[in-house]
Amino acid sequence: MVNKNEQQANLPWVEKYRPNTLDDLVSHEDIVKTITKFIKEDQVPHLLLYGPPGTGKTSTILACAKMLYTPAQFSSMVLEMNASDDRGIGNCQGANINIREHQDHI
Repeated sequence: MVNKNEQQANLPWVEKYRPNTLDDLVSHEDIVKTITKFIKEDQVPHLLLYGPPGTGKTSTILACAKMLYTPAQFSSMVLEMNASDDRGIGNCQGANINIREHQDHI
């Protein structure tokens, strides 16, 4: 079995150094402040993040999810779909069906 240190050593650089909290994010102060307020007030709306690659969209939303869910809940409550990886409506529809089926068991 691979220990945690070995797993960390084998991660790609972008994953190894990805910010884990909203406070770890650099720049986007207004966005982080607004999202943090939504989370603290338990009023998180649907969000659509857009922008060029490398601007922190995925890191931002993963940091939000880590604030909202415990580590035990995280893997069952978070589905990461990246449009640059998953092109086509079929991928989105399939993921949507899987999410709805999973929610019936929660």
